[in-house]
Amino acid sequence: MEEGGLGLDALIRKCVEEDLAEVMKLEEESFKFPYDMKTFTHFLSSDRAIFLVYDLDGAVEGYIICDIHGEDVGAIVSIAVSSKYRRTGLGSALLDAAMSKMRGKASKLVLQVAKSAEGAIRFYRIHGFTTEGTLPHYYPDGEDAYLMTRTL
Repeated sequence: MEEGGLGLDALIRKCVEEDLAEVMKLEEESFKFPYDMKTFTHFLSSDRAIFLVYDLDGAVEGYIICDIHGEDVGAIVSIAVSSKYRRTGLGSALLDAAMSKMRGKASKLVLQVAKSAEGAIRFYRIHGFTTEGTLPHYYPDGEDAYLMTRTL
C-alpha cells in the first residue's frame, strides 16, 4: 500500500468490491457520460487492469482504472476525484501510482479526453502527455476527443 498526501489516514490501494458504490458515485459526479456498474465490475475482475482508489479516512475520494492492451500499451480508462479534493494533488498521486504499477508491463500510455475538458487536458499535459490526434464524434453527443499519449 502506498501513502497518499492529504492526511494521516490516506492511502492509495487496490479497489475492492465494497468500494464500487463510492466509485460509481464519483463517476456520476464527474462525467457527462458515466460508465455503468457492469464496466467497473469488469475491470475489478480483470487481471490486465490496474484499479486503484484513494482512500481518505475510510472514504473513496478518487480512483483510476488502467488497462493493458497487447504487450506494450496501457490505457487510462477513467480517473476521477471527488469535487472537494480536486486540485489538491490527489489525482496526481493516483496517476503516479498507476504509472508506477504499469512500468514493465507497458512502455506507452494512451487516453481519450473530451476537447472541451480544458482542466483535464492541462492535467495530462503537466504529467507529460501530448496530443497525438483527434477522434471525431467520440462521445454520444457528438463531441470530439483528443487522443493523448506519453512514454512510461
